[in-house]
Amino acid sequence: MEDSDLRKIWQTLAGHNIIDEKMAEEQILAIISQKGKGLISKMQKKHWLDFKVYLILAILVPVVMLFVLYWKNHGRTPEGLLDIQGQYLVPFLLEAFLIYVLVRIRMNISFLGTSHNTESVRQSLVRVRSYFRKLYREGFWTGTISLITILAVYQLTLLKSIGGLQYLNFSFEGSYIFESWIFVFLLIVMLGIPFMVKSDGNKYRDLLKDVDQAIAELSNENE
Repeated sequence: MEDSDLRKIWQTLAGHNIIDEKMAEEQILAIISQKGKGLISKMQKKHWLDFKVYLILAILVPVVMLFVLYWKNHGRTPEGLLDIQGQYLVPFLLEAFLIYVLVRIRMNISFLGTSHNTESVRQSLVRVRSYFRKLYREGFWTGTISLITILAVYQLTLLKSIGGLQYLNFSFEGSYIFESWIFVFLLIVMLGIPFMVKSDGNKYRDLLKDVDQAIAELSNENE
């Protein structure tokens, strides 16, 4: 049941003197306030889920890197796919990015945990809305630029290892075939990064819409 429907029911009951009008308004305000607190709690849960996902990725990066190094040492990795720079620089940049994301998510969780301790629910929701709108704008550019930079470094390292663009080979014979197709694939990924980052941020869009609605309802009740 929507809050607007609930308000109509309480107003109808108050209009027929079944309940006190002031009590009805207080009950409506309490229900909307509880809804606002629930929205903050949902955002916390979503952030904790994100934190766990990125933590797993941060652990997997060095594990996968060790596995790749093992394969390379046994001559099973295609020649030129990884050289000494690519082996360490790119994973280091990726790991640094994941650690940055983990720190930001942890800061967001702390913010959500303290946002309603010293303020009214409406003020807390307004702060949460402003905080995350700014954060998502900054996060889009930070995530996009960071990921494109990491892939660009890898692409340059790959090209250097095979001798340059002129050695890209898209036939089915000769050297560097695998490396050439990896190069093209990563170019496509780089073009799609802005859309992927935006899509990742949109998972909170519905919650922020609910926050907007709760703020509007609380503002109406306080008038």
